[in-house]
Order: sequence, then structure tokens, then C-alpha cells
Amino acid sequence: MVDDFLATLEVGCFVALHFENYDKEPVIGKVVSIEENHFQVHYWKGTYLGKWSPQHLPQRKTEPWLERLPKTCIICSSFELNGDSKLMPGTRNFLKERYTALRNSRA
Repeated sequence: MVDDFLATLEVGCFVALHFENYDKEPVIGKVVSIEENHFQVHYWKGTYLGKWSPQHLPQRKTEPWLERLPKTCIICSSFELNGDSKLMPGTRNFLKERYTALRNSRA
């Protein structure tokens, strides 16, 4: 299943991420670079129903919050935001279902 959406992974696309030790959701970002098993992401901040914007390092408002991560934390890739910088309804519903399934699998 992971390989299906990772096939569309490319620089500049949005990805949704899941971390075992982090309860806030959704977590999304834009892919900055791709390696064989890792990628670099620029985190974005927002909510299921609200607007999304690029996230910057705390107390460094001009420096983007970047992180190198394993591809295994990606749960959805290559989706778009609408013209208001919000999640599209289909993406929002998919992410809610996916995060719920991941939370339930930990219980």
C-alpha cells in the first residue's frame, strides 16, 4: 500500500505525515528533496477546516522548518490545497479516516 502513493512522490508535492509519538493531526508539508529511503519536508501549519501556510522555525520567522524523514511516515502524497489554501473535502475525509485507523491500531 505504501508503494502505491509513493510512486507519485515528487519535489514540490504535499504529503501528510504520521508520527507514533505525536498526537496533533493532520501534519502536512511540501517535499523539498527526495532520496532513496528519505525525503526532506517543509512543514506547513493549519487545521482540517482552516487555511494552511508554510511553517517557520520558532523564533526565526524567516527560516523554513525543514526536516529529513523516512518515507515510511508518509500516509498520503501528491494532494493539493484549494484556492483558499485549505484541504479539499476528499483529502480531508481521507486523512481523518487514515489518522483514526492509525490511532486505533495503536490501542
